Amino acid sequence: MNVSPIFDEEDAEHMRNHKYSAIDEGIAYRFCYSPLAAKLVDCIPEYVAPNTLTLLGFLHAIFPVVLGFSLEGFTLVGELPSWFMFL
Repeated sequence: MNVSPIFDEEDAEHMRNHKYSAIDEGIAYRFCYSPLAAKLVDCIPEYVAPNTLTLLGFLHAIFPVVLGFSLEGFTLVGELPSWFMFL
């Protein structure tokens, strides 16, 4: 069984030399997200791991979903309390 490599040497060299750069020129990023993130980074201690912040963001996003299912069941049919819309 003769198996040829997926990438040739030139492709491998390009992958080794690749540098990731994320550039967002959007208005919301420039005037809202970037200044807010800069202020938050100054407030958070350096010993807090980035994965911890990601986990907190995930929990913040998933908490209303879990709470909605626990209040109204999996059909989500019925009235939710008004404070739930704020959440």
